[in-house]
Amino acid sequence: FVGKSQGIAIDDSGHQVIERFDQEELVNVKFDIKIQSSSGTDEDAVKQSVLDYLGSLAMGSPLIINKLYSYLYQIDGVDYVESISAGTGDTMGAENITFSDYQLANSTDELITLEVTASA
Repeated sequence: FVGKSQGIAIDDSGHQVIERFDQEELVNVKFDIKIQSSSGTDEDAVKQSVLDYLGSLAMGSPLIINKLYSYLYQIDGVDYVESISAGTGDTMGAENITFSDYQLANSTDELITLEVTASA
């Protein structure tokens, strides 16, 4: 039996059994994204793309910054992604972020900062 948490369940024969399980620990990730656009871009779509990428990750999976680029280039109006920085604390960087087995990357619109500049 494995798992840090436990609960009591009723089996098919009506007996109580102790079930063990693990719950994910959500780890908030902040993003700073700089893109260029000649025609303007939907900032909400950019933020949603980041959230979609995070939603594709399994518990314990690393956040691979390079994979996020392909999500962003699918958005109309994104001509060039200048940089993506991410971090789980005060330090931001372009490095991948690893998580322990029971951690899951999480973010919100408020944690995603976007700077859009006009491309030439």
